[in-house]
Amino acid sequence: MKHIICRLFGGLGNQIFIYAANRALSIEKNAQLILDSTSGFKNDKKFGRSFRLKIQHSCAREKNFGKTWFILKRTQYLHQYFGRFLNYSYQNHTKNLTATKKYNFTEGYWQDFNLFKSQSHQIKEELLANTFNEVRTSAYTPKKNSLGIHIRQKQISRPLSIEYYKAAISKALENKFVKDVVIVGDDQDFCIEVSRTINQSVNVKIQNGKSDITDFYTFGKCEIRIAANSTFSVASAWLFEAKSDSTIIPNLKEITTMNPPQHWLTI
Repeated sequence: MKHIICRLFGGLGNQIFIYAANRALSIEKNAQLILDSTSGFKNDKKFGRSFRLKIQHSCAREKNFGKTWFILKRTQYLHQYFGRFLNYSYQNHTKNLTATKKYNFTEGYWQDFNLFKSQSHQIKEELLANTFNEVRTSAYTPKKNSLGIHIRQKQISRPLSIEYYKAAISKALENKFVKDVVIVGDDQDFCIEVSRTINQSVNVKIQNGKSDITDFYTFGKCEIRIAANSTFSVASAWLFEAKSDSTIIPNLKEITTMNPPQHWLTI
């Protein structure tokens, strides 16, 4: 049996993209998926991030590779006889996998919804089964007809302007009766500034952003979502999306090249 060993790193949004793309590939190739949930976080001292997914599935298991990952990656001899490292180009990825040996090591962001489009239902079920159990009862769950707004200003190279949020909020409230607005983000002052642009008489709640799992869950459970220029809110909108929901995303290359669902609105 072939094995796909993927290295996870980054924040919660990145981890979901990495898992989803590699899980889809493991389904396609009937391979065992092994999650390296440690080496990618060993040197993440700036943000202190860690593996946040809880996957309990027979076809996906965790393994601590530690230094082994770096030794394998840098040793061409071991590549030849033990396995192959694959980049995040999906075309090259699938081609190499059919020709390589038993072990296939993958590393990359995999930020493309097309990579797991056909297996999205199964992958969503696996991600939702256990990852958010700890916050389902404690996190704030938005009411019906709720609007979720995600703000990412400090941990990103191209933060969105207040004008984007004004336009997105105006569009979101068009012909829709919104009772609840939940703003999650990493900049309290900017969250307050955005909240003041909401003219309707609605209940506005600003979360403190101390828990990524809680913010991810609360934002995703809203029926209408305004995403930031961030994989965090884009992944949350995709994971929790129901048929009646709507999502607004910024018209930026970083987001549009992910091939988001066609029914999402771009501003």
